[in-house]
Amino acid sequence: MYSIKLPEQLSSFLAQLRQRWPELLVSLVISLAGALLFVFLTLPLPWLIGPVVATTIAAMSGIKVWMPNELRLPMFFVLGASFGLNIQPGLGDQVGLWIPSIVMVTIYVAVGISLATAYLHWVAGFNPVTAYFSATPGGLITMLALGESYGGDIRSMALVQSVRLLSTILIIPMAFRIIGGYVPPETVWATVTLSTASFEELFILAVLCILGYGISIKLKIPAPYLLGPMIAVGTVKLLGFIDTAVPPPLFSLAMLCIGTSIGTSFRGIQVKEVVTTLLHGFFVGALMILLAVGFATTTQMFNGGSMKALILAFAPGGFAEMALVASGLGIEVTFVIAHQLARYLMVLALAPLVGPFLKRPG
Repeated sequence: MYSIKLPEQLSSFLAQLRQRWPELLVSLVISLAGALLFVFLTLPLPWLIGPVVATTIAAMSGIKVWMPNELRLPMFFVLGASFGLNIQPGLGDQVGLWIPSIVMVTIYVAVGISLATAYLHWVAGFNPVTAYFSATPGGLITMLALGESYGGDIRSMALVQSVRLLSTILIIPMAFRIIGGYVPPETVWATVTLSTASFEELFILAVLCILGYGISIKLKIPAPYLLGPMIAVGTVKLLGFIDTAVPPPLFSLAMLCIGTSIGTSFRGIQVKEVVTTLLHGFFVGALMILLAVGFATTTQMFNGGSMKALILAFAPGGFAEMALVASGLGIEVTFVIAHQLARYLMVLALAPLVGPFLKRPG
């Protein structure tokens, strides 16, 4: 998804950057303004949600915004390293306790996809392939590629998937704040603090991220841009060779860039031209979120656990984005990642089975 082939792709990126740097600069300025506004309003996850909201509005207003994939990759490395450094001894013992909730995630996925697909097919009028791959929470790029290969409409799938992701990122943290009175920890104010990490430790983290990413690609591990650095850094930390923290300003920058990339994905979309599809996308997002809350509540009743962590574990957002939300809200990241990974793997396993069946004529 985010793999870089040097030097060809690097030279292509630099050529693009020379031509489009004003768009990138505008995007970052708009994102920073959105982040600072959210900080001023004391809203949750200001360095993620502020840029998402600001750049989405800008993109759909016709402003030329741009965030290249080549800049997103190192930002995901930052997140992976941060999550890896948060891994604590005894994780293996905890995973065994998560099996009941992971099983519930698989049931949630089956129910959620079925209901959302039925709605998009019978109410929105999507063809079966487009409906299924629009409804499936398995990663935007992955679902678009699979759906297109089976004959789905790429524009409709992209819109519904993007709106579902956007809805999840916006609604859940806001609901925690408004309904639950949840106040995020002070890590969201990271830009005014300094890290104690030394230059040598940062260099080691960078090397581990690159190695973890490369090995994960070779082993075909899902989301290698996030899980590779996380596993590599986490392993080295558990072995006792490193114990530091990602500089908070760098973590905030990573959130800002990823939020910008989400918002800029709406570039070229005119609201008046696609309003019906957007509304269907919001409905699917709301449906999946309500189901996630319902399954999280049921799981807590029978298995206990933090309600906020369970909601994020079931939430139909992106793999990396939900881990980022969990980290920003001070919720156990490894718990959320384990459940999001289970959902992702189930979706990938179902796609080659369901896709050809839906593609059949009649």
